[in-house]
Amino acid sequence: MSYIRINTFKSRHRYSGLFRKAALLPALLGTALMTSGPVCAEVQQPETSDSVMQDNILQWNLWNTFVRNNYSDGRIIDHWENREITTSEGQSYAMFFALVMNDRQMFDKLLEFTETRLARGSFENNPVSWVYGPDTPAVRKVAGEKITQDGNFIASTNNATDADLWIIYDLLEASRLFNEPSYKNKALQLISFLKKNCLYHSNVMGTLMLPGMYGFVHDDYITLNPSYYPSFIFERISKEDPDFKIIFNHTISMVLKSAGQGWFADWVDFDLNGHQIIRTDTVGSWDALRVYL
Repeated sequence: MSYIRINTFKSRHRYSGLFRKAALLPALLGTALMTSGPVCAEVQQPETSDSVMQDNILQWNLWNTFVRNNYSDGRIIDHWENREITTSEGQSYAMFFALVMNDRQMFDKLLEFTETRLARGSFENNPVSWVYGPDTPAVRKVAGEKITQDGNFIASTNNATDADLWIIYDLLEASRLFNEPSYKNKALQLISFLKKNCLYHSNVMGTLMLPGMYGFVHDDYITLNPSYYPSFIFERISKEDPDFKIIFNHTISMVLKSAGQGWFADWVDFDLNGHQIIRTDTVGSWDALRVYL
C-alpha cells in the first residue's frame, strides 16, 4: 500500500494532460494507484510541441474556469438546483488541487473557511459539517434534522469521513511541502476527532471507520460506504498514527466482503455478526465508481 506524494508544479508547461485527468479527481488518483511502489501526482516532462503546449494551456484553463465559476472567498460552491451549497468533499478536493498548483494562498483560504465555518472553529472538538449553505428549505432538506445556525446560513452537524480523510491528507502534505508544522497539528486534531467519534468497535468485524458520526449504527446493523476508504490516504495517515493501519485493514475487509458478486454498491449494510444484508433497492452508481478508480 502506497500513498500519493504531492509534488507542486510551478511551470504550466511541465505536465501534459494533467487537467484532463484532474477534471475528474478519482481518475487522476486511480491512474496513479495502478502503479507499483510509492507514487506521485506528477506527470512526466512531455515532449515539446505546439499541440502539447496547447494541451497544457487547455488544462490550466479548465481549472481556472472551475475556480472562476465555483470558488468564492474560501468556498467551493455547488450551484446545482440553485442551492448554492458548500460540501466538505468539495473543500477537500479543492485543497488537494491548490497544493498541486502550489497556490498556498488559495489553500489557506479554503482551510480557513473549512475550519471556521464547517468545523465551527475546531477540528478537534467539532465535526466538519458535510454540507453548508443558505438557510432555505432546499438546503434544510439536504442537511437533515441535525443542523446548526451560522447567521443566514446553516450547517449539518454530521460529517462525512471520506472528506475528513482527504482533508487530513491535504494538511499532512501541506505541512511537508511548505515546511509548516501548524498544518500537521490541525491534521492530528482531526485524526483525534475521527478516532473518538467515528469508529465502530466489534468483536466480530474489528474496528471500522464509519461514514460519519450519526446515522450509520442501528440496533441490528451498521452501514458503510465502500468508496470512503482510499488505501493511499490511510497509508499516509498511518505514518502519523499507526492505529489507522488496523482501522483500514478491518474496514477494507468488510468492504471487499460486500463485493462477492464482483461489483460494489454505493452503500452496504452488515448485521452485527458481519453478514451482509442484501437490499432489493441496493445500487452501485456514482458513489461506488470511486472504488474501481
